[in-house]
Amino acid sequence: MPFSRLVKLLLPGMLPLLVYIAASELWGDTVGLIVGTALGVAEFVWVLAREKRVERFVLLDTGLLVILGGISLLLANDVFFRMKPVAVELVLAVLLVVSCVGTKPLILDMAFRGQAGKEIREKLEMQSESVSMLRWMIVGLAIVTFLHALATLATALWASKEVWGFVAGPAYYIAAALWIVPYVLVARLRRRPSGEMVPHVDPEGRVIGVVSRAAAHQSPFPLHPVVRLLVIDGAGKVLLQRRSETKQQAPGLWDTSVAGHVSAGEDLNRSLHREAREELGLRLPKPGPGGPVFLGNYRFEAQDDHELAFVWVYRSSGPFKPDPEEVAEIRWMSQTEINALPKKTVCACLTRDLKFLQASVKASSRD
Repeated sequence: MPFSRLVKLLLPGMLPLLVYIAASELWGDTVGLIVGTALGVAEFVWVLAREKRVERFVLLDTGLLVILGGISLLLANDVFFRMKPVAVELVLAVLLVVSCVGTKPLILDMAFRGQAGKEIREKLEMQSESVSMLRWMIVGLAIVTFLHALATLATALWASKEVWGFVAGPAYYIAAALWIVPYVLVARLRRRPSGEMVPHVDPEGRVIGVVSRAAAHQSPFPLHPVVRLLVIDGAGKVLLQRRSETKQQAPGLWDTSVAGHVSAGEDLNRSLHREAREELGLRLPKPGPGGPVFLGNYRFEAQDDHELAFVWVYRSSGPFKPDPEEVAEIRWMSQTEINALPKKTVCACLTRDLKFLQASVKASSRD
């Protein structure tokens, strides 16, 4: 159960206790008990009217408040009223321990609800390390809760109302935070993606998030943008590159002249210029006459990829200085020569790129 959710459940139960302390100091224990108990019932009714449902834990908390408050009033002894947080926390400690028992992590059902919660649970259930860490955090919180209940019991029996009020309320949140915060920080560090970051986009190309490049090629394969450049010469031949054998995607295959991922926070034009420089040593001119011409975009889905490809064409005869870590070789090819290449040696995206080029050539000839 996340600490924020725990606070949401416990804080309303603490408020009547604090009001009881203040009222009893002003008007005596009897008035304090009546005001504190009445406030607890009023909180319960207000939450029920607002949310149209009741948490079982909140129902238990209110029930104990009314029962123990009533007993204290009848016996004119506020010690029973002070026992309310002790009883609640003992029950909570048991629930926390029980929630960690068994092969199915019940703690995930307690912590995350609704459709969004279901998605979080499914992701966590696939990460046994995350579930194990969450279990240990919950077990530790159960121990903290049990020890705090004992401390609250001791102050209820032998300390002043002020000391009991601090121990029963703020002291618990301080102790729980000291236990939970280190786990949260470690979890965030583990969750922080490493390596190059790329945008996660919708089908229209609007950025909706950021993922690591490694995550972009793992299930559920978030859609991410890439830039692709076809370099042509005066005779209409296309400069193809054979991808380095060390590439993770399509190693050793023939591909378009330049192809690469858009980095997070980078616009398409900047990405295109960077990739051309990195892969071919080619410095493109600024957008405008004589510069790269945008042909269009398409979605490409493969076994380990889901890209939104943006395609340009640019006329150049070089010189080119391919990076051997990126490019195994480059070669000028006509459309006939490209068609003669064995299909298993050609990236599927290259065929899509060339269709854009052919359509552009036909449109230019009509003009």
